[in-house]
Amino acid sequence: MTQKTLSITVVSLSLIGSTLVGIDSFARDADRGNRDGASTTLYPYQSAIRFGYKDIDGNGALSLEEFSAATDRDVPDGQDEDVREACMEGILGYALPDRPDSATAFYAADTNDDGSLDRIEFQVAGELHDEARFAEIDADADGRISVYDRLADEAKRQQRQQARMICLAEQLNLEDDTETTLKYPIVDTNQGTCYDNSDLIDCPAEGSAFYGQDAQYTGAVPSYTDNVNGTVTDNVTGLVWTQEISSYAMPWSDASGYCASLEIGNITNWRLPSLKELWSIRDFSTGWPWVDTDYFHLVGDGSSLSQHHSWTSNLYLVESEFQNEQVQGDPAWIVNDWTGHIKAMSGSRFVRCVSGDEYGINDFVDNGDGTVTDHATGLMWMQDDNGEAVNWEAALAYAKNATIAGYDDWRLPNAKEIQSIADYSGVFPAIDTSVFNLSKLTNIKGQTDYPFYWTSTSNPVQGEDEEITDGGKIYAWVLAFGYNTDMDGYDLHGAGSVVFDTKAEAVSDGSGIEVFYHHVRLVRGGGVTETPNGDPRTYRGDDETRIVVFKDGDTGGAGGGAQDGRPDFAAAAEQLGVTEEALIAALGDPGQSEPDYEAAAAALGVTVEALQAALAVDADATEGGTGNAQPDMAAVAAQLGVTQEALIAALGEPGQGEPDYEAAAAALGVTVEALQAALMENSAPAE
Repeated sequence: MTQKTLSITVVSLSLIGSTLVGIDSFARDADRGNRDGASTTLYPYQSAIRFGYKDIDGNGALSLEEFSAATDRDVPDGQDEDVREACMEGILGYALPDRPDSATAFYAADTNDDGSLDRIEFQVAGELHDEARFAEIDADADGRISVYDRLADEAKRQQRQQARMICLAEQLNLEDDTETTLKYPIVDTNQGTCYDNSDLIDCPAEGSAFYGQDAQYTGAVPSYTDNVNGTVTDNVTGLVWTQEISSYAMPWSDASGYCASLEIGNITNWRLPSLKELWSIRDFSTGWPWVDTDYFHLVGDGSSLSQHHSWTSNLYLVESEFQNEQVQGDPAWIVNDWTGHIKAMSGSRFVRCVSGDEYGINDFVDNGDGTVTDHATGLMWMQDDNGEAVNWEAALAYAKNATIAGYDDWRLPNAKEIQSIADYSGVFPAIDTSVFNLSKLTNIKGQTDYPFYWTSTSNPVQGEDEEITDGGKIYAWVLAFGYNTDMDGYDLHGAGSVVFDTKAEAVSDGSGIEVFYHHVRLVRGGGVTETPNGDPRTYRGDDETRIVVFKDGDTGGAGGGAQDGRPDFAAAAEQLGVTEEALIAALGDPGQSEPDYEAAAAALGVTVEALQAALAVDADATEGGTGNAQPDMAAVAAQLGVTQEALIAALGEPGQGEPDYEAAAAALGVTVEALQAALMENSAPAE
């Protein structure tokens, strides 16, 4: 085996509370989910709070099978754990800590020898783990964990992670690179909960419907360091990010200069991130917003569309005879921090800057057996797609039963994995067709087009107490390698966009914008391990410490927007799918007393209600209200199963201010949560 070396510099850690931590507070920190930066998750089965989750049969005692479930990391086919650990120790220069297997831990905790663990015994197992982990971090054995102990432990943790990736790459028969690990490591989505077509469910057993979804496979877990100087380090990719997003929106043409002028955290080489770089910090554990706000701060509270989007460095370069006005001119790719979408658009958007080596460059090799390996990510891909459109459940089943090129560990890719093979250089379809084959379609304009592809990642719409809102629908994310068109066949969001769609016709809202059936391209490898029970602790919808409200950003600074009580025409135009210039021209002089909404709507090809809703949303936001961002009222009405007239009557006039949601919901016969969710959402699959 070729000797390898690695070097990691840890800038600093974000520490919560005292800089000296004793064993009692250390255990509490471990229970609250590792919020203080110390790694306390080497042995996940030790946490006593998971007893109920692991007690599958609900009898109040854990069998060895229940205790072991989703505990020991399964080693993918062809990978020997002892060989990998020996490889890691050769790189690190020291022995890895002993890692007891499930059976050893089980029998050590079974103090009454009855062959099961009760809650107290399970808690003992957790306490034993805390003591062992505490001793490991307390390098000077003084009975306290200092900031220096934590820094040293974090450095070791990062070294082990990189060493593991090097050794995994070697076992996957990747190129033997003696100086670097994977050049494009995919950060896991962090989705730990499972869903069927309409509900949050316990993760299904192998062989059951819906097995093999995102939560049941875990890759490089997101890991960030708050450097306490306005920057955040991604410990997986090595990129350094600005913690704050820009305080004002700006045109794309100004975004690169904005980053280049920054001097934050003694870093002067800030730049505008690529689409793949910005996508790497998406967090799919909870949604709304789709980043870990412990580390990455936003603007607003998600209620104003004009505060949703962040620019990337990638222009949208695919041209079509039939283009929606949104992608005409010089559109660029954005990521929506609040709804999670990737799409192409123009106007003024916010900016988060990045520093570090370029991330997201593929290295594809055609293996000659119907598979393609990306040596940059470690992933092996199915060269062809499945050849037909299927629903989400069937896509998961197809993956589990696939035996392409003699491999039987294929899976449906998650939202980050499939986006890693998209090509944003302006090619159509948005993928490297020198190595990948796609089914061809003919769209409603008669053009040659290409499919959307399912991911294993759900987009849950959840309300309080884990109740499913929005009529009980659950979406899954899809990627368009071909055009992502509006209902008239005009390219709206761009080839390479990521949106979501309803998983099955049985839970359709009848809006006419759902598709339900998409193609499949499978993936395997990449150092991903099977985690059949998922990890519900990742979901933070009921975590009161999660930050979801930020100071409003200025949408009227560089690049225009809401000023002096006027609507944000850029955001309104985006919502309507027209250009800002066309909207202003249709409305006439902004200083006139009242626009002719009927004439303007006719000129724009939209309904009067949709036009008024778009304008009222952003007008409210500029006056300091919540904004109440609304999609097309017709789509909202269809989603709720009511008439458009009834919806508007219940909410009152768009310009009247904040609606009485309780009264409106009662009048419509829906829940307040369902009404607010429908008004907040941008419809699927196209926002």
